[in-house]
Amino acid sequence: PNNSTTVCSSIPPTGYVTNNSDCDDSKLLYADHDGDGYGAGVPVACGVANNTDCNDNNASVHPGAIEICGNGIDDNCNGQIDEGCTTNIVEVSISDNSITEGNTGTKQMQFTVKLNKKSSKIVLIGYITQNGTATAGSDYIAKFGIIVFSPGKTTETISITIKGDKTVESDETFKVVLLGAVNATITKGTGIGTIINDDGANRTSSGSAQRKIEVSSQHIRLAPNPAQDKVNVSLDGYNGNVVILLSDITGRKLQEFKFNTSPKSPQHQINLNNYAHGVYLITAIDEKGNKQTVELIISK
Repeated sequence: PNNSTTVCSSIPPTGYVTNNSDCDDSKLLYADHDGDGYGAGVPVACGVANNTDCNDNNASVHPGAIEICGNGIDDNCNGQIDEGCTTNIVEVSISDNSITEGNTGTKQMQFTVKLNKKSSKIVLIGYITQNGTATAGSDYIAKFGIIVFSPGKTTETISITIKGDKTVESDETFKVVLLGAVNATITKGTGIGTIINDDGANRTSSGSAQRKIEVSSQHIRLAPNPAQDKVNVSLDGYNGNVVILLSDITGRKLQEFKFNTSPKSPQHQINLNNYAHGVYLITAIDEKGNKQTVELIISK
């Protein structure tokens, strides 16, 4: 900024600009949003000289920070969570369960989420359902959210709605997956839900047995996953226009795109440069309002 010249023209000569706002024109600097001295993301005019912060929205997270046991966060940006923690760790696990589906209406399948000991802090656990042989929408209602353990409490439940039908099919399964624990460490993070078929073989007038198995052909594929700066979203089995939502683990919408599934546009790419390390959700909504959600991990 101290190297200036005067010209009788509105056009700057070569090597000069019309402002002196660059604080150090000899370095490539990076934004430091949380002010911890460690930068991340794209270069900026005035920032810090490193690009090593794995979460630039949290001043307590940066290279060299003290690892806090049980918060489920990579505090020191070394790619590990709760390393070196061997005592006084609050562990969380989820149970499996099964239920007979019924012919009509809905039932509730309960998954028990337990802490191995009481905690003096509030414990937060994210969760999301995932298809197995059971399909969200036709066999059960997809769900995601956050469980809150108040201090001293060790048990909470997740209730998933199961849909009854008269279709003859095999027993089917789905998953409830725990994500992103705060003030705890996940030791068993997947609960298996089994929907037990209670329908006999349907018979035609000729007496021959008929069997029908409903299988969803719609799938979301993410590549790569975990991802760093971008992710490609491919939709298998979808037709027409599809809305794609990128959300955080609490379900707060971060981006929304309208995606045409014609052969000329087989996939959509999402830029992830502005998002910190963590677990996110990708949801596809077709023209009939059917929803499917998968987990995206951003690893930086």
